[in-house]
Amino acid sequence: MRRKPPAQRRRVEYNYRPNVVVKFRDDVKLPYDDRADRALEEEGHGEWQRLKAQFPGISIRKQFNSVTTSQIRVLVAKARRREDKYRPPNFLTYFVIDLPARADANELVKSLLHWRMVETAYLDPPAEDPVVTNVDPRLAGHDPRMAQQGYLRAAPAGIDAEFAWGHPGGDGSGQHFIDLEQGWTRDHEDLVARGAQVLFGVEIPQSRPHGTSVLGVVCAVANQVGCRGIAHSVASAHVVSHSGNANNVANAILAAINNLESGGILLLEVQRPEMEINNTWLPTEFFQADFQMIEMATAIGITVVEAAGNSGHDLDTVSDRHGKRAFVRGVRDSRAILVGGASSGVPHVRLDSNFGSRVDCYAWGEDVVAPTSSDSGPVLKKAYRDDFNGTSSAAAIIAGAALVVQGVAVARHGKHLSPMQMRRVLSDPATGTNSGNPAVDRIGVMPNLRAIINGNAIGQALTLFTPVQPSGPGP
Repeated sequence: MRRKPPAQRRRVEYNYRPNVVVKFRDDVKLPYDDRADRALEEEGHGEWQRLKAQFPGISIRKQFNSVTTSQIRVLVAKARRREDKYRPPNFLTYFVIDLPARADANELVKSLLHWRMVETAYLDPPAEDPVVTNVDPRLAGHDPRMAQQGYLRAAPAGIDAEFAWGHPGGDGSGQHFIDLEQGWTRDHEDLVARGAQVLFGVEIPQSRPHGTSVLGVVCAVANQVGCRGIAHSVASAHVVSHSGNANNVANAILAAINNLESGGILLLEVQRPEMEINNTWLPTEFFQADFQMIEMATAIGITVVEAAGNSGHDLDTVSDRHGKRAFVRGVRDSRAILVGGASSGVPHVRLDSNFGSRVDCYAWGEDVVAPTSSDSGPVLKKAYRDDFNGTSSAAAIIAGAALVVQGVAVARHGKHLSPMQMRRVLSDPATGTNSGNPAVDRIGVMPNLRAIINGNAIGQALTLFTPVQPSGPGP
């Protein structure tokens, strides 16, 4: 078995304004608009005046602007109707404080945490694509590249997507998908027929290669050109960007939720740094607003697939600022499917992926053949790569598998799997491929679609009732 050292991480450069997320207590009444600053002053909260004196130039704004306030209320009501044990926070008490470039955001957080009206506050760091190497795109010819897509093959090598395609719904037909990251070349020759639209946010050119590869792995069309996506017949595949100065990851998740119904699949291609843990890159749900948005998505019935991040870190050891373990089930669980990355060769072994008891399943984290594009200059629309990697490629493969399983569930049983039912199916050792050393790798199993479809895994999962367990706050 082999383990590769972490490769050079590719940083995406974009304008980032230092800001801090502040969540006031649920019972705090503030207008959810640009009048929050004046309301804090008018109600005699001396803390805000002192804060402005200590940090000249700060301003406060609502965190969520991707949908209207009334739409937030509608989504919360939808989640509560579907899951009667779901206990939503008051999302209308989430705000963002913007700082001048030289201000000390950490000192601002410390000051906010002393306020009695504040539930939590934290630095909102910039997010990054969870991939670990640069690539030089190569122009493609017109020969199909499926022969190189080893992750489509039968287990133990791959997930056996090719077997699934021979069954009703096994190509993802009728299913709906959103990819959340930063940039794409949506008119790539292998994607243009998909008709993906940007539902929210600003596309970042530096991330075009990454997003193009993700979409290709999940749903590149069957057009006799280039690659074939795992779920190449989805009913819709759109994108949401978390980039831009007025945006953030939780805001983008909210936009995606507003555009998906129960049964849809949302892929979070994001990793974020936690400055207090040696710049470790963590799943985005470490941050409370992100966690609570994911929690609402899963309560609505949307399956969320989330990259575990590429730091080789044991997530079981990560605690939030309250001392609570952030990635231990029974303590804190968004019900997302957390995905690790492993080697392409058999036996599969963990590479530089994060790991731990919260990681549900894994897929190839190297050598993934996929469409790609350029991050500057002329936009390449016929480019491919054979080294897409990290938890980026792994999470894309698992999102494709989820769309396939959802398609089969609807074709056979007339209904979708819930997020918890889907997680149970995709992470079941009885229908998955163990990594080379499970006790050391600790990244779950890679789903075997042949075993899932041939057995009764989907039917058994649909009989299970898995109620929502209320979770405490995050960092």
